Amino acid sequence: MRGGPEAYILLGVWVISLGGMLFVPKQRRRESHVVFLFEQLVAWLLGLMVVEAGLLEYPFRELQANRTSFTFEFIAYPMIAVYYNLYYPRRRSPWTRLLYTMAFGTGITLPEIWLESHTQLIKYSGWNWYCTFVSVGLTLFGTRLFRTWFLDWAKSSSGEAEQEKAHS
Repeated sequence: MRGGPEAYILLGVWVISLGGMLFVPKQRRRESHVVFLFEQLVAWLLGLMVVEAGLLEYPFRELQANRTSFTFEFIAYPMIAVYYNLYYPRRRSPWTRLLYTMAFGTGITLPEIWLESHTQLIKYSGWNWYCTFVSVGLTLFGTRLFRTWFLDWAKSSSGEAEQEKAHS
């Protein structure tokens, strides 16, 4: 990886993201692992599609194996998804949940706009801030749906296994 301001920004993102892992409550770490891994899959697949379609470019990137951003798709965004899910206002009104999701979308879109205009970390080639805002909202909410489904399935599966042990 070359030096310059881009390298320092990426290093800062790594420090913040890895540091954020330390603050995940111990009792919710398994749930957070599910969210983290699922969001890595989603971000990687969608990132590849967008880059290969020529809509986004990452002129400065850590790995040359593909043209996506390793830091964003495998570390930063999955960590953001973890915190999105940890504090999701599930017992609040649909409007509150929508505003919560929009706040996360804004919190990712605004720095990306700055990075796009001031660094070589990302360049729009057919993409714009609105695409980022919508895709972030949809993928975060999709991760929330997956998390809910997966944890409900895991609870019902473990409950069935416990019932079978009790009856045998």
